[in-house]
Amino acid sequence: QRERSAQAIPGRSRFGSLLLVNHRRGIRGAALATATGQFIGAAIPLVYFARKNSSLLRLTKTGIDWKILRWACGNGSSEMVSNLSSSIVNTLYNYQLMRLAGENGVAAYGSVMYYFRA
Repeated sequence: QRERSAQAIPGRSRFGSLLLVNHRRGIRGAALATATGQFIGAAIPLVYFARKNSSLLRLTKTGIDWKILRWACGNGSSEMVSNLSSSIVNTLYNYQLMRLAGENGVAAYGSVMYYFRA
């Protein structure tokens, strides 16, 4: 799965760059590229799983095991706090970048971060 997401990032980055630079869409173009990438990434598996197939992997009704859910929430709480703090820092950084370099600076930073995060 890591290889697939690493391959998808340059594609999203190229699509975002295409909208930002060639079509001069700015932040709206970056948002459109992100939303389109998310939609395509969700639609392809949904189409596969919605069709009848002989695979063991398919959408079914499920029940909730509260004990396992409680354990999973406790286990993931440190990662949640890490992601939350990272998001806050990123938002503050984007705010400052918007103030200093404008929307093109934020868009460029976003493209660079997508590329180096893989």
